[in-house]
Amino acid sequence: MKEFLLFITSFLFFVFSIPGTNALRYLMAFILLIFASFIVFKHRYIFFELLSNLAFKRILQLLTAITIYIFIHNIFISHEIMWSMAAFKGHWIVPILFFVVGILLATLSQLGNYFNHKSLVTAIFLGMFLHILYIDLVAVHQLIEGGNLITRYGGITTTPVLVNYLTNILLALSMADFISRHRGHNKVLQVSNGLLLVIIISLVFSTFVEGMRHGAITLALTSIASVFFFLFNNEKHSKKIKKLISIVILTTMIAPLVYSINFDKRWHTLIETIPIAIDTESHLYWQDRKHPLPKLSNGSHVSGSNYERIAWAKKGVEYIIENPIGIGFGRNAFGHAIQMYEGVDSARGYHAHSSIIDLTIGAGVAWLFLWVSTIMYIVFYFFNAFIRNPDFYAISGVFITSGFFFRSVVDSNMRDHVFQQFFLLLGVILALHILTQLKSKKSE
Repeated sequence: MKEFLLFITSFLFFVFSIPGTNALRYLMAFILLIFASFIVFKHRYIFFELLSNLAFKRILQLLTAITIYIFIHNIFISHEIMWSMAAFKGHWIVPILFFVVGILLATLSQLGNYFNHKSLVTAIFLGMFLHILYIDLVAVHQLIEGGNLITRYGGITTTPVLVNYLTNILLALSMADFISRHRGHNKVLQVSNGLLLVIIISLVFSTFVEGMRHGAITLALTSIASVFFFLFNNEKHSKKIKKLISIVILTTMIAPLVYSINFDKRWHTLIETIPIAIDTESHLYWQDRKHPLPKLSNGSHVSGSNYERIAWAKKGVEYIIENPIGIGFGRNAFGHAIQMYEGVDSARGYHAHSSIIDLTIGAGVAWLFLWVSTIMYIVFYFFNAFIRNPDFYAISGVFITSGFFFRSVVDSNMRDHVFQQFFLLLGVILALHILTQLKSKKSE
């Protein structure tokens, strides 16, 4: 049973990002939910200990409040109830169920008869890392054979966007374990120090291969946070060693951003594109791609990615100001708003390349307040936990939660399997942190 549940968990994280695996993903999640629920129910005293934690109860209350709010908003405010209810079920309730599965798996790891928390986290890590290993091997092969480094490559996921999410998550977990080890804690990921360094280098390399600007920015921000977490009240190393390690972290993890700025042509025209994209009255490509793509001063077309992100962000904010109550919860609420306010039916399926903008247009400013409050509470909970005891779970909790929120501002990640994966991982990390702390107090 131990090996079976660990395999299902690891395989679930492997298939999360593979297109066309919805049925398989839900089947494995259902298996985990049923088995874990049955086992945990027999040892429910541990689950009740988890529920007795104040922070855990607050987070559950906040998520419950958001759930109730979205449901009421869909019934009484949404301009299309069936569309909003379908989105509510698929892009909120299902992710919440994955959150529950994560909590149950973490609880199961505390029973002693199945697997421990380190085995669980390592299984999750390896399930995702197989994707990175594959694209790195392909990139190295192409580099040797063709002499050029491929870019914008997504491997088995078929898109660099999806595999870059995995890279960010894995780097968060890797750096959390690296920092924790160098602050005197035992390792969580069941790999040696040397292999952990190889893994971190391979993850940084995959960022070059994926060619995602936001991924490179996230990596740079993670490096700055990593240095802070490494240096803060760290008396394990001398000043010279701490300075050396900090420089290596910053240099290694900021390199992809420097590379992106120098070799990704979209950066070169970004400044000139901003005023063009903000002028949403003169240029209408943002609402219907039948209109011509605007041109730069040299006569070449603007980068579609640069232009659309800026124009959509500007119009999205305008729609929110015009209707702060929202038009109905949905991942493509921005497209619905274009249809409503501009009369362009073909834009109905559009999203704003920002989950925050999309869902605020949909569920209103009140939803935004509740969601940001939840994220801030979780981040501050983990950060305060780090101040008290700088272990793996406290550091990874800050990285995973804040990193996901940052990407939700600039990417449409609060949907489909990406949102499910985040909630499942958050459930595991949050519950494991609380349970390991409770276990530690008992043993004192």
